Amino acid sequence: MSAPFDELSRPLGLPAADPTPRHRAAWTTGLVVTLCSAALFAAGALHLRLVPAGSTVQGSAQQTAAFEPDPIVELPAPEDDGTPVVRSGFPPQLPEVTGAIARTPNILSAGLLETGRFGMLPRVALDGTRPGDAHARPLRPGLDGRPRIALVIDARKLDADGLRVASRLPGDVTLSFAPDQDAEGAVERLRREGREVWLRVPMEPLDYPVTDPGPKTLTTSAPAAENIDRLHWSLSRFTGYAGVLNDRGERLLVHEPALLPVLKEISDRGLLFMEDAAPTRSLVPDLARGMGLRSGRIDLSFEAARKGGELDAALAKSEAIAKKKGVAAVAVVVSPDVIDRLAQWIERLEAKGIALVPLSAVVRP
Repeated sequence: MSAPFDELSRPLGLPAADPTPRHRAAWTTGLVVTLCSAALFAAGALHLRLVPAGSTVQGSAQQTAAFEPDPIVELPAPEDDGTPVVRSGFPPQLPEVTGAIARTPNILSAGLLETGRFGMLPRVALDGTRPGDAHARPLRPGLDGRPRIALVIDARKLDADGLRVASRLPGDVTLSFAPDQDAEGAVERLRREGREVWLRVPMEPLDYPVTDPGPKTLTTSAPAAENIDRLHWSLSRFTGYAGVLNDRGERLLVHEPALLPVLKEISDRGLLFMEDAAPTRSLVPDLARGMGLRSGRIDLSFEAARKGGELDAALAKSEAIAKKKGVAAVAVVVSPDVIDRLAQWIERLEAKGIALVPLSAVVRP
């Protein structure tokens, strides 16, 4: 027996033991039993973790409930016809988006879009942010009590080169686009520049279909669900707009059964609404107040001509309205060859004490 063994085997506080081969064998046997017991216990614990509660084991075959992951729900691809979409009150999960929309972080980061049957639709974000606020150009400070003019250019007659020319106008000039213009790329660029953009939605005129404002026109004869479906088609053509302008609509705007659901949908999606060339008997002001839709009306709408004094007369009338009412909303259809004249007129406004503001600034809260 060596001393190191005596010291290690000595119980604390007792003299060192004199182990014999019999003692060593008993010690070795006990160690083996202890290790075997620990191994069996660990194996049993592992078995309990692998076999769910309620499962049975017969022989070596385990009968356990198979794990089934949650099903993956695939969003339907946009299409051009079919059953109208019925939205639930709970906002759906936003899908992964690629392409032009995904390259506009200020649109997606606030959760202002949802998937519709035809593409992306504006919606109020979970934190209450409305597209009409998020996409409105901020009003510049220091305007005080100066008369204001909101100028919205109808871009339907502008091609890519014309839009590049129009983008050189002051940032407070608003642009509007029709849903059939394929304007997503242009709108994205304008939004990145900080400019305010609106969408024009075709609505039924008095002599429809002799006069046809465009595809998916909202009509008084269509059921409410069909008009909402057509509205969704227009709303999903591009993203980032602050509100909706009517394109024609002299009949629809005085027909409450057809108009009410349309305005309600626009309001529920957090958008603004402006009447352009509205009929005198338009029901929009009363209906908008009743549902909390923020709306307004264009005071002067005209098509600019290169020759003659019509453009100068219309611009002078815009100034007179602004001075009389304090604010004037003006919509003008332009071609590229008159944009330079508009730019010169805008330059002179400041000297006359008149401020240029985005269209959202003249909408009633």
